[in-house]
Amino acid sequence: METSCAFQLDVSPETLVYGFTLTDKYLIAAAQRCVVYSHDPLRPGKQADLDIGLNWEVKCHPESSLLLVATRDATGKVGLWNFENGTHIQDFIGGGMMHSVAFISKSQYASSSGGGEILLWQREKQEPTNTLHGHRAEITRLESKDSMLFSASEDGTVRIWNTTSGECVQVLEGHPENTSILTFSPDGSLLRAGGGHGQVRIWDWKNGKLKAERQSEARHTLLYVNTNDGNLLTGGIDGTIKTWTQDGELLHSFIAHEVPVRGLARAGQFLVTIGTKDGRVELWDRQSRKWLVDLQEPIGFIRNYTTGHGKLAILSKSGPGEPHNVQVWDLDLIEQFASRHVDSAL
Repeated sequence: METSCAFQLDVSPETLVYGFTLTDKYLIAAAQRCVVYSHDPLRPGKQADLDIGLNWEVKCHPESSLLLVATRDATGKVGLWNFENGTHIQDFIGGGMMHSVAFISKSQYASSSGGGEILLWQREKQEPTNTLHGHRAEITRLESKDSMLFSASEDGTVRIWNTTSGECVQVLEGHPENTSILTFSPDGSLLRAGGGHGQVRIWDWKNGKLKAERQSEARHTLLYVNTNDGNLLTGGIDGTIKTWTQDGELLHSFIAHEVPVRGLARAGQFLVTIGTKDGRVELWDRQSRKWLVDLQEPIGFIRNYTTGHGKLAILSKSGPGEPHNVQVWDLDLIEQFASRHVDSAL
């Protein structure tokens, strides 16, 4: 028995989709162009086509239709777009190629160069308002919270910046070079830093104190999922799912796939685990760690996924020359579907 996805589309096999993101109404697929699709059941389909060119990263503002793009351009171009109507708003030109971008607010933005500099930008201004120095190598991730900017770098540090003064207020040291994931606990007090190296470091970022450090022999994929109780879920390249407390204590683990885990999503009390080459999307009871049912038949090699606004999007491809398939699922409907299988699994 299967449940149907809320929205499905095929993307041309010639289009190399780097990544995609979800808003409350739209799915944004980033490739050589940025294509915006509505996943509203009342008016599904393509809505806008943005000629953004090759890019390193795109980010959506969480409360508006603004899109920030780090373009693969030697001049260091960062583009600001309205993804809802497809209009280009402004370019910001910095020194050297920009790899990462972040929204600080609707009108203030950050971009990072390969040399470790961070440029702050203001809408409708042509020059950067500030340049932040401190990192000694390429910056791998930018995130913002409460007007503070967080940057991870190949120099092994995570730096926290006051974007008003431009001051670096904390330097968190001891991270591997490929730290590329920065997430926060539900109450915002703890910063989790990690990546594909298997190390997870948990910081009280306001006072710069390391709360916990955990290293797994089975390296983790780039997945963090917060639970309602503040616990952290990670997925491994060995197919293992692990649950950690806010302070980094390992509570339990189980093997969900015989291949690397591509994605995780919460649907109420249930957990969605997404494999890679097995093409499986599995539903689990998170408390008992019992497999319940597959969401559907295997869907080919799963290349990417994203969650947001109560939705889960999965990008898959069945074979060479075949189109990419994107499915968008409603997590509330997945929860209802999983709940019908609990009794039979226990």
